Amino acid sequence: MTAHPDPREAPPRAIADRIHRGVLLGMIGVTLLLMLTLGSPSRGVGGRHAESAAQGSAPAVVAVIPLVGRTSAVLVEHEEVWTLSAHAAERIDPETNQVAFTIPKLDDAGFGGWFALSEDSLWIEEESTTWSTRNGMFRFDRDAGTLTGRLDFGSGYPHGSVWAEGSIWTAALDGRLLRIDTSSGALAGEVRIGAGPLWALAATNQAIWVTSGLEGAVLKVDLESHEIVARSSVVNPIDVAVGEGSVWVASSGAMGYDKSCSCETWASPPAVYRIDPLSGKVLDRIEVASAGPVAVGAGAVWVAGGGNGSGMVSRIDISTGTVTDQIMVGAYLSDVAVGEGVVWVTDNGDGVTSQAGSLIRIDPGSAIA
Repeated sequence: MTAHPDPREAPPRAIADRIHRGVLLGMIGVTLLLMLTLGSPSRGVGGRHAESAAQGSAPAVVAVIPLVGRTSAVLVEHEEVWTLSAHAAERIDPETNQVAFTIPKLDDAGFGGWFALSEDSLWIEEESTTWSTRNGMFRFDRDAGTLTGRLDFGSGYPHGSVWAEGSIWTAALDGRLLRIDTSSGALAGEVRIGAGPLWALAATNQAIWVTSGLEGAVLKVDLESHEIVARSSVVNPIDVAVGEGSVWVASSGAMGYDKSCSCETWASPPAVYRIDPLSGKVLDRIEVASAGPVAVGAGAVWVAGGGNGSGMVSRIDISTGTVTDQIMVGAYLSDVAVGEGVVWVTDNGDGVTSQAGSLIRIDPGSAIA
């Protein structure tokens, strides 16, 4: 996820950061949808311009791109599309819907679930062979794919990264927000949030927004003072995005006990919270069928069902604050991003036995301005 102009000043560039977070039927559904709309799917279905849906049409799957492993994240920044798995980072060519470049994992450590792009580098969180040593970050040259740096965060266990104003910011499960200087590649400071675990990050050119699961809130950290300047209450926040004049936070909801039926039911259903970027005030709460990763772009907010097997992507109209479309795209969705006029979603089959993931390309249809 990259830095954006302040949401109150101009609509920021669509991105994705992000927490990272019936299988056979879901995959069959994708295949049938492709066969009905495109014919038999191939490794790269359609070209960048050939598959655009007509104005006024609903969002539709137009390509499914196989990837090397179960994929945790997708990132669209600096006019590039990247995916990340424990095995590799892969750059996608949106003209051909093919994997154009691959950076494989190192021999002594795999890749974690989060990454970020700066002007010339790809920053990938480390996942070593043991849990206790998963606490660093790799720096790769984006063009050559060569390792140019490696950082150790101590016991922080990184869980979410974003690029903003010349720095890479990384959330840690121990409640720290770490800043890496992209010029030197060195750890340049930290902000003690004190309410770990921290899960997901989004950025404008003035602030970092970070979700705190323990506190049940999304926090605004000023990039200049490095202090928390706003705190917004959200039930079980799991992802955050900025765009279209607002901050958007996905909530997985919370269950409660209903005495009338002696059963568990939703005390707070899954939802997307709309937050004022200046005051931190919650402006709206939009219920969705299932909430996971969230992204903003193509005139809408897009919410992936997350790792609960729902396989659904919901489109929220920004002007009305209502869900206008729901599209079944897979089974175990791990991330969503918007860029190059496309909605990109990563799917991992059942998320357990499936050994490979895929990148699903969705034409936003009526969301195109």
